[in-house]
Amino acid sequence: MELIGGILQARYCSSQNENPTEQQHEYEESTEEFKYVEKLLNNKMIPTPPQHAEYPTPSGWYPQTG
Repeated sequence: MELIGGILQARYCSSQNENPTEQQHEYEESTEEFKYVEKLLNNKMIPTPPQHAEYPTPSGWYPQTG
C-alpha cells in the first residue's frame, strides 16, 4: 500500500505468484489445427471479378476502368 496525495492506494497484480517457482501456464504447440485458421485469414491477392453478359449488372455494379 502506498500513500499518494493523502489517499491510500493498494495495487494488486494477478501475475504475481505466491510461489515464484510454480509454473503458471502449461500449453502445447500444434500446427495441425492451423488449417482452420487459414480459412479465416484474408486472401493474399484480390480475385478477378466474374464476367457478366451485360453491364451494369441488375444490382448496378460494373467493373472499374483503369
